[in-house]
Amino acid sequence: MKKSCILLLAFMFLGCKKSISEADKKRAVELNNIAVEYRMNNDLEKAKKYFVKSLEIDPTDFSVRYQLIGVYTEQDSLSKAFEMLDKIPSEQKNTQSFYQAKGFLYDHSKQNNKALESYKKALELTELPTMLNNELVLNDLVNYAMIETLAGKKEQAVDRLNKALKLDWLTENNIEHLETFRNEFEFYQGSGVAEFESEDEIYIKTTNADSLISILRKNHINVSGSIKISGSNFKNDTTEVFVAKKYLDEINKLGIKIYSDK
Repeated sequence: MKKSCILLLAFMFLGCKKSISEADKKRAVELNNIAVEYRMNNDLEKAKKYFVKSLEIDPTDFSVRYQLIGVYTEQDSLSKAFEMLDKIPSEQKNTQSFYQAKGFLYDHSKQNNKALESYKKALELTELPTMLNNELVLNDLVNYAMIETLAGKKEQAVDRLNKALKLDWLTENNIEHLETFRNEFEFYQGSGVAEFESEDEIYIKTTNADSLISILRKNHINVSGSIKISGSNFKNDTTEVFVAKKYLDEINKLGIKIYSDK
């Protein structure tokens, strides 16, 4: 059972734009959109080709560069990823985006101390949202809390999101969004960004998935997914509910039986 990459929801980058014509800007966006589609379909070579073409038009677009860094990382070409990061224009190097991406690469190359220092630097350069009055600001808040967590300050991050959850204008989707990240950060084990991408899971068998998922959510446990299995040996119409292994201790406290033999 594949776990969705939570970083795709949290890592939001802003890049300085050079002055380019509207036609070039439109073409760069088109190329980037093609690349993103190829990446989503796991055609990394074609994705890489179109990200590079987009960057040739606008080399200061950090979001495109970060996508390309992500492709190299997925291909285990970390040296290429670091090289791509180093090619960022000098005026963008003393930014939150640069150090957050650098920490991401150090994490993937198992250089934990360097990753931690990069995240601490990113946190110093990140502005804490103060006027929490719309959904876009919530995204900024989540990204801030993500960096806090990676920088070794998960308690502050969790407290920050818990306070945001008390806002009276939040929709159900807003609440679910904040709770998902709050839960991830609360149970963060300090193993870096790869922890949020991990597919190391356990599962629970149940004949009442809705009730089980409700109990898990009340105890701050995120559900990765579920599969309904009709006529299983366990019981008819059994559902297998998947969660990350980092929630194991909390699930044990609830007295819920888990399985990990897949």
